[in-house]
Amino acid sequence: MSEPKTGSELALLRVKRKQRKMRRDIDKMNKQAQVHEENRVEASLIGELKAAQSNNRNTKMKDTVYEAISVGRTETIENQPNARSALRLEALLPDPIQERKTRQKAQKEAKKVMNRHDQFHVNKIMTDDHWGQRNY
Repeated sequence: MSEPKTGSELALLRVKRKQRKMRRDIDKMNKQAQVHEENRVEASLIGELKAAQSNNRNTKMKDTVYEAISVGRTETIENQPNARSALRLEALLPDPIQERKTRQKAQKEAKKVMNRHDQFHVNKIMTDDHWGQRNY
């Protein structure tokens, strides 16, 4: 049989028990932190995927709308009573698909030249009526 523990042995046992409990608690907290981090990363990825899907839907819808406008423009030009009025109308009505392509190209070129912060400042200056005057 085991002999009864003395005061110093009991204290040592209590210290060891406390250390084991603290190690278990620390391990549990580390595991919870790791799970929390994994959930955060997954949520971020899901959010990015949803945003990409939304952008894709918007792009498809814009393409459909521009195509419909272009078809309507073509039909309107084709239904003119004579060639002269058809040519006149074609000259006056811009092609929305070509217009969109040129606008996107201009935006890409502007983004290459300036970052978003610079674009904001240029836009602020351009819209300000008193941009050359100092305010004291």
